[in-house]
Amino acid sequence: MFQTIISTISSFMYSKLLVIILIGAGCIYSSNKISTGKII
Repeated sequence: MFQTIISTISSFMYSKLLVIILIGAGCIYSSNKISTGKII
């Protein structure tokens, strides 16, 4: 039971981390596009 809870929490945290990384990468990419567009 305890092992199942730990594995569930770890997989949940891992998926959250992936989502955060994807959102962060998207924000950085879009801000870079906007800044380069302003320069041009």
